[in-house]
Amino acid sequence: MEISQELAGLETLRGTTKSEDLFAAVARVLERYNLSWEKMVGITTVGAPARIGRKSGLATLVAQKVAQCRSKLNQYHCILHQEQLCAKSIGLGDVVRDVIKIINCIRSKALSHRQFRALLEEVGVQYSDVLYHQKVCWLSKGKVLKRFFELRHAIAEFLTTKGSDIQVPTDDSWT
Repeated sequence: MEISQELAGLETLRGTTKSEDLFAAVARVLERYNLSWEKMVGITTVGAPARIGRKSGLATLVAQKVAQCRSKLNQYHCILHQEQLCAKSIGLGDVVRDVIKIINCIRSKALSHRQFRALLEEVGVQYSDVLYHQKVCWLSKGKVLKRFFELRHAIAEFLTTKGSDIQVPTDDSWT
């Protein structure tokens, strides 16, 4: 399963931010893009209980609207926080540190970086560069690791031609 997200719209809330106000904003966005309530499968909320409450919160109002369309809604709370906890608990610190060290080795010198990008173009891989890890972006770690894994053979070849003693795991079982 691959999860993707897109921002459908931004609504300015003037005045109060009660659950009814939030619900109306969601309804406006759905209407603007001609999206159906019955196709909504989930809602993720974060915030004060008044906004997400079981009796009259945003998630409850959305679930009631979706139920009127004979659909069921999955409700999640604070999925970003759960993602961060999960990432910390699986202990990727050493792997991420080593991957960032290799990426910095490639990207820190302009000549080296140009040569690496030329190699990627020459071997015809899907990507034209490795990604920098951004600590402020919660998805960054996963994207960096995925791109690194997909380019691991080209990275290993490049570092070998540069005479580097850095070891890049290229075994297909390295996941």
